[in-house]
Amino acid sequence: MTRTPGSKKAETHAGIVKTAARALRRSGAAGVAVADVMQQAGLTHGGFYAHFASRDAMLAEAAEQAAGESLASLTRAVERRPHPQTPLQALVQAYLSERHLQTPDRGCLLAAMGTDLQRASPALRQVATAQIRQMLETVRAQLPPGDRAERDAAAVMTLSAMVGAMVIARAVDDDAFAAQVLADTRERLAANAAPP
Repeated sequence: MTRTPGSKKAETHAGIVKTAARALRRSGAAGVAVADVMQQAGLTHGGFYAHFASRDAMLAEAAEQAAGESLASLTRAVERRPHPQTPLQALVQAYLSERHLQTPDRGCLLAAMGTDLQRASPALRQVATAQIRQMLETVRAQLPPGDRAERDAAAVMTLSAMVGAMVIARAVDDDAFAAQVLADTRERLAANAAPP
């Protein structure tokens, strides 16, 4: 296979961003060290500035990567839903799953970073804001047709409940309690999403 000039650099850059995205969701912005990311990506610390102007630039790209992965995962869950599950039920089920609970480094940036985002850099907050808007649109698209204002409010309520439940479930030190938080939220949101 012939590589175009610069493609190796692009692949390396993408690998660093993916590694940083996992680290960001696992440890939060304050817990991401450039040297650790580069080591985990199989590279030396000295090569960092060939790819990024700053640590903040890397974190912003990592946040965008994390947000994109999360949205893609939810889209797949809706597309692969079993009959007679509604699209919204499939989205809620995937988000509030045991798998998502146990793998914050591969899940939603909003749930992984929680309130840390309010203290994050402007670039990270900008990415989080864009992800919130995209997730609201994804939720809204799964709702039945109706009044725009009501659908907007239902999307905000649903997303808030999903993210909040995941944050709470990850915060507690009791696995049974965490599972109950997710189950209760899934059940309530599923009831609201049931076909008429």
